[in-house]
Formats: sequence, C-alpha cells, structure tokens
Amino acid sequence: MKKFNFTLLVCLLLAGIFASCDDDDKYPVPPEVSIESVNGVFAMPQEDSIVLKAKVESPLPTTLSWSVKGNEVSKDTVFTFKMNELGTYDVKLTATNADGVTSATTSIEVYGKYKYGTFVLNEGYQADPSTLIFISPKGILTDSAYYKANGSMLSLLSQDLFIANNKLYIISQKSGDDGYLIVANAETLKKEAGYKTELEDKVSSPTHVAVLGDDDIYLRDNEGIKVFHPSSGELFLIEGAERANKNTMAVTEGKIFAAAGNNVLVIEKGKNTFSSPYVFEQFEVIPGLFVYLEFHPNLLYILIIPGLYARSPSTSFPLAKRTIHRSDL
Repeated sequence: MKKFNFTLLVCLLLAGIFASCDDDDKYPVPPEVSIESVNGVFAMPQEDSIVLKAKVESPLPTTLSWSVKGNEVSKDTVFTFKMNELGTYDVKLTATNADGVTSATTSIEVYGKYKYGTFVLNEGYQADPSTLIFISPKGILTDSAYYKANGSMLSLLSQDLFIANNKLYIISQKSGDDGYLIVANAETLKKEAGYKTELEDKVSSPTHVAVLGDDDIYLRDNEGIKVFHPSSGELFLIEGAERANKNTMAVTEGKIFAAAGNNVLVIEKGKNTFSSPYVFEQFEVIPGLFVYLEFHPNLLYILIIPGLYARSPSTSFPLAKRTIHRSDL
C-alpha cells in the first residue's frame, strides 16, 4: 500500500512538472504589421488616390482596422486613401489577435492638383476671356483650369504668368471681374488676390510680369517696367527702364534681368532705378527673339541673334559666348 502511494505521488509530481514546462513554452504572439503602398508612393495630388495594403504576420486569427485623423475608415486588408484637402495625413493600421494589439503608421502628403505639370496661357480673342490650360505629368489636360478652381473667368487678353513662392501671377491687358493682375495659389489655382482699381489707368497694355517678393511685383507695359507694391497700392516706373523690350523678364539671385535695346538691365529689390546695364554691341537684335532662359539658379542664358551668351549673376558677372548660326535655330 505504501509502495502504491509512493508511486502515485511520483506520477503526480512528474505531471505537474511537465504541465509547468508546457505553460512556460506558451508565449503571447501578437501580430506583426506594416503598411505598403501598391504603387510605391506616399504622396499624391488632390482628386487622386493611393492604394495601401496591410502586411500582417500572425499565427492566430487577426482583425484589422484602418484609421485617418482618429476615425476608422476600413477593416479590409486593402484601403484606398482619398483626400481633397492639402496637408500631411497619418494613416494608422491596427492589427488585433488573441495575444495582443499592434499598430503601424505611415504619412501621406496631399499636394495641389496643379503643383507639378505645365501651364498654357491662352490670350483669348476680343470679347472672349483668356483661359488657362494645365497638362499633368501623366499627360492629362485640364481646360479652363482657373475657371474650374474659382468659378470666374480670367480677364481679357492675358499676356504672361509667373510663379514664385507657391503663387501664380497672371497679367492681362484688359480687366475682368478679377482684375488686371491676378494672384492665385500655384498648387490649387484658388485666387488669393485680384488688382483692378489699383492698376486702373496706371498701366498701358501690360505684357509681362516678374516677382521678387509678395510686395515687389514688376510689370512691363508700353511705358516701361514698373514696380507694384500691393500693400500700399503704389506703382512706380523704374527710372531708365522706359525702353524695355517686349520680352520675358528673368529672375535669379533676387534680381530681375530685362532687355532694353542692346542692353540688359539689372533691377534689384527695393530700388526704383536699375543697375549699370550690360551693353551688347555689334550684334543684330531682332525684336521678339531676345529671349531669357533660366536653367540653373546661378546661370542666366541670354539669346541674342546670332550669339548665345551665358552669364553667371555673381559680383563679377563673367561672360561666356557660344556662337549659334541661323541654321541651328
């Protein structure tokens, strides 16, 4: 009897030991989770979308929950993110199983529909307002983009546009409801300002616009180059720039470069006169072919028939010349 009791006691002890070891081997296994973008991008324009996919590793049944700005938006393994308001959004994915909860977060940037691409400004004809066409990097064309963004048309005979500091400036020869000069957000095309009465009878058929700052807007018209200060509504003619050519004004290193006959005028912010001009002699300058192309922040290209000049806008303004024949154009 004693032998039997002893054997039973040993068996019970062994069973307890094995059960204890078995419990020690059972560790909690919460899910491992991450977020993937199907097309590999985490930034998109307005009205677009990004497809996100949950990558989950879990030996147990697992539930998923996607949330944006604290609100649950999906419980599927795939979530299509859409947002029209600009900004950076945190998308959170939470995975839950019997052993625990794990989360992963990724950020998505939503930028303006018109941030990347090409603008084409149509002058219009007589009573027909001008229009702005936008071509996206994917080749998608948006006609009358300004009208679609604002519900109002551009003015008549729009001549030029300029983009600076995430703002788009459009100058027109005749004023519409939004003015001679329109300032819009360069990403959304939403109008930020329009100047009509401020420029009424003060500009004569303006053709070009360039910008050095929010309060330093330069307009070229039949009288020369003028600087407009929106904060005060003042408009000043740049002394010595009365004969500025009807050509694009280039901007680099905080200076404006403008053609005037055989000269290149340099206009600096805060000054109502130009710096000493650069004179190009013994060259045929054909109106309409005096062109500026800015390819690099430290290099300004000036095209004069029949020569191509490259100037670096440094203190010394070194000059490099490359001859181009008519047959090359």
